[in-house]
Amino acid sequence: MKYNFSEKNLGSDFCHDTVEAIRLAIQKGTSSTLLGMPMSGMITLFRYLTTKDFAYFIYLDAQTLKHKTRNEFFTRLYHELNGTNSEELLISPFEGCRKRIKELLLSQNKIVVLIPRLDSLTEELKNGLFGDFKTLADFGIKRILFFGTSRLPFNRLNCLVPQDNPSFMTNPIYFLPLNKNDCKRLVNFLPGGKNTSKQALEQIFQLSGGHISLLWQLLKTDHFDNPIQDEILQIHLKTIYDAYLPLQKSQLRSIASGKPIKEVDPFLLKIGLVKESDGKHELFTPLLRDYINKYVQTKLPKKERVLFALLKKKLNKLVTKDEIIETVWGEMSDGISDWSINSLIYRLRKSQTFRSSGFVIENDKSEGYRLIKE
Repeated sequence: MKYNFSEKNLGSDFCHDTVEAIRLAIQKGTSSTLLGMPMSGMITLFRYLTTKDFAYFIYLDAQTLKHKTRNEFFTRLYHELNGTNSEELLISPFEGCRKRIKELLLSQNKIVVLIPRLDSLTEELKNGLFGDFKTLADFGIKRILFFGTSRLPFNRLNCLVPQDNPSFMTNPIYFLPLNKNDCKRLVNFLPGGKNTSKQALEQIFQLSGGHISLLWQLLKTDHFDNPIQDEILQIHLKTIYDAYLPLQKSQLRSIASGKPIKEVDPFLLKIGLVKESDGKHELFTPLLRDYINKYVQTKLPKKERVLFALLKKKLNKLVTKDEIIETVWGEMSDGISDWSINSLIYRLRKSQTFRSSGFVIENDKSEGYRLIKE
């Protein structure tokens, strides 16, 4: 399939190290998976790969499949392989792909199927789609290869890997944020990039951290002086943060708040989401740090949670100290002082969950407290 993606304009040396790692994997005949942050540019890289001549590339974005079924996948793959026999397709899309690949092997040394957003096919992968890929690959050992992209590490994809072929597509190639030179190439490629001043571009490079989607949105934002106010940028940052497991999120929150961490999850380091220097850790962009500190809600301790629920239940109304003592401490209320209540109010006010809630707690003449919408 001959593609004419605009990524061809990114130049001959774009993402050199990653492209070289993929080229070597293809040369060795190893199907692999590119692992990186959500929306970090892996799709752009795969589209760019189709402009290279070291393999016959087939491009099939899994996210564009409407129903994400096995038959739909192989029907699309058959068309990408330039298959034209409609009867063959109706009988079995998979068999049609097998026959078409066999024909292509007569003229092509390496056939590489690129599948961006492989992890969006989770259900079909669980039901054996990996095995179907492996069956096709076995028709041309080390000549028919499958490459996917995933924002999930293998410890979350392992339930999808066929037990009899645990090494198929599990060779990891890590996609790091772009370096400054690649960012410059990308800016010239993206709409509006050439009209941006050098001073603004330097700031955009720093704020994006080499993340393509963040870079693109920073080029378009109307909140350049305070980009964290950009709602679309917030969505991008939320998507990045939400992609990870609770323990990984806890580490991201700790790093964002400046707390030291002894051992960061290796996956976060390998994809460049967390950077390490002289034993210290920081997030790849200050925007993610600011987003986490301002917008990410964490679970409140029990007493703070009960107090917040009580105040919300009586929104805009006075909640007396006696009501607070009875609701929060119940039968354990003996000896509870004003200091205990004030300390609890202080902890709730300082919590990230409360600060991002849009509420304010007012002290009402030492009689109690009132919750109002900010």
